[in-house]
Amino acid sequence: MKLLEQSNQDFEQPQGSMPVVAADNISARYPLDKELALDSVTFTMFPGELVALIGPNGAGKSTLFKILSGVNRRYSGTLLIDGASLLSKQKANFIAYMPQEGDIDWDYPILVKEVVTLGLYGNIRQQKLGRLFGLADYSASHAALARKALQTVEMDSYANRDIKALSGGQKKRVFLARALAQDAHLLLLDEPLSGVDQRSEEVIMNVLTEMAKAGATVLMASHDIAGARRYANRVLLLNKTIIKMGPTESVITEPLIKQAFGRSLHFF
Repeated sequence: MKLLEQSNQDFEQPQGSMPVVAADNISARYPLDKELALDSVTFTMFPGELVALIGPNGAGKSTLFKILSGVNRRYSGTLLIDGASLLSKQKANFIAYMPQEGDIDWDYPILVKEVVTLGLYGNIRQQKLGRLFGLADYSASHAALARKALQTVEMDSYANRDIKALSGGQKKRVFLARALAQDAHLLLLDEPLSGVDQRSEEVIMNVLTEMAKAGATVLMASHDIAGARRYANRVLLLNKTIIKMGPTESVITEPLIKQAFGRSLHFF
């Protein structure tokens, strides 16, 4: 696979399309904190977008991901996912969320292929009318979907290994494979390129770019500001509130980056 680079032209909203994400005036505060973690955040995302979420540490990026994925329900404002409630879209397996590595319990004994197969939980639950189910309900077709997803991220040879035995980049490829198997329409990735090797970065970005081309909506946090110029349709610049959201060339400017980070960064 080769790392695909997208042009920096403004994202063309599909005519008559409904926003996949419509966040209106989202604010959040953690218990005992005086300051807001997010303050009046409003934005929309559409099918086929790959948006880079950029901001300093403590800017609220992870908080935003947890709200969009349903992990954190303590917020004010309105959030619609594909025109419906977040809960309904969670049940429909519409959303895939990859948290930062530190938010995952790597001590739990589970094989790579089992991690990917778990992405099919929502689909099987719908087929079984919401009842509880066990491993027997995962059919050969589900196993085939998991294998295909692992092949796409070049991790099929690791299917029977414990997830703990993998490198950071390999782990992130496995979680991306889970999103592929799930056939999620909205992908939320919190620092998917942090600490990964060059090959893993190429594979991850190639897959995400192809998924966006196929109509998925991708929001990914990244510290690689210069890299966002290559792959993002738009950039969401955040520091507790939105500094600006728009085409990369209009957002990744020295004045706006300085406003968000409090200093100039050497990449221009």
